[in-house]
Amino acid sequence: MNDKLLIFRWKQLFAVTVAHLIIDMFAGMLPTILPAIQTQFALTVAQGALILGTLNFTCNLVQVLTGHLRPDKKRPFFMHLGFMLAAAICLIAVLPRSADSMPAILILAVVTAIGVAILHPEGMRAIHILKPISASMTTSVFMAGGFVGISVGMLIAPILVTRFGLEGLYFLLLCPAVGMALIYFLRIKLAVEKPRSIQKTAEKGKLSFWPIMIMAIPATTATTIIAWILPMRLHELGFELTFGGICSMVFCVGGALGSFFWSKVADKKGPLFCSIIASLLGIPLLICHQATIEHKSAILFLFFAGFGSIAAYPLIATVARYTSGPNLGMRMSLIVGGAWGIASLIQMLIGYFAEQIGLHNILLYSSAGYLISAVIGFVIFKHIRNVAGDFSGIIPAKINADK
Repeated sequence: MNDKLLIFRWKQLFAVTVAHLIIDMFAGMLPTILPAIQTQFALTVAQGALILGTLNFTCNLVQVLTGHLRPDKKRPFFMHLGFMLAAAICLIAVLPRSADSMPAILILAVVTAIGVAILHPEGMRAIHILKPISASMTTSVFMAGGFVGISVGMLIAPILVTRFGLEGLYFLLLCPAVGMALIYFLRIKLAVEKPRSIQKTAEKGKLSFWPIMIMAIPATTATTIIAWILPMRLHELGFELTFGGICSMVFCVGGALGSFFWSKVADKKGPLFCSIIASLLGIPLLICHQATIEHKSAILFLFFAGFGSIAAYPLIATVARYTSGPNLGMRMSLIVGGAWGIASLIQMLIGYFAEQIGLHNILLYSSAGYLISAVIGFVIFKHIRNVAGDFSGIIPAKINADK
């Protein structure tokens, strides 16, 4: 292997990952500053859930709607445009502090969501072209960038808001320029689809994309609900706003580090099997966190829970790369946008009943999503081990060869 080419591909992977980090930072900061926004604008919990749900749902809907666009284009135009739009939520400080600003807040959330959305499918296409690096590694590193970005947003936003008020978010307006520079100077290009007739021939004997999509939805729903409810529950218990941000960050950082670990294991055991195990490992740790949530030391459970449960999702996305069905751009937009979009709809629905259900109960039972995902994954795993077909990239090479 050409060492110079491999080093350059790693530099490109770093650039796309940092771009993912920056773009998800803008999406991730809203949950931890939502209590402050609700207080300053005199909004209810349901209205806060509507703002967050609108951002998440719009983001994921737009990903699905745009995932099939520009399949034959190599230049990452949408990545640059995404950076220009994603920082819109930082302008919330210019709005009058009253409930009458609710429509304007929703508009800012929608603009940010569009910016975040259109970068993701092209980001996934960009890493697909980095062939010298394994698919499990490129997907996990790219997804880890998103988890770290969400973590950074969850941590730095409440720090800035606590120190400077909502005006502190203006500092983050400089970040998109960094991402755009990396994409430009490291000459990021996008994977181009083969003609559809060739794809259909190559897809015979492969796993369908749709069972993997179904597997992803419960996992993304659980993560979405935990990221939303956790800061509010901690605030309800009397902790500072910044501590909720730190806890959310630790949960996501655990997922980011877990992604690296599981990507290496997946090279030997297969990403599908590893996603099942990772999902199951996080559940008892989340239950332990809930049992000890009134103590700050419970944050340790969150880290190790994220190391398993959150890290399972990049492995599911890796499996989606090797399935048949929609083209690559659509598969990536559906597994990223569709799965998280459905999760945000469920979150908005729960938001209207949050005060009746209780934040504690929502948080306690949210981990069931990871269990459901693992069960679906196990059914898929058993199925593909018992049927003939080409499942390379999904299950270990030895098992696939024996079939």
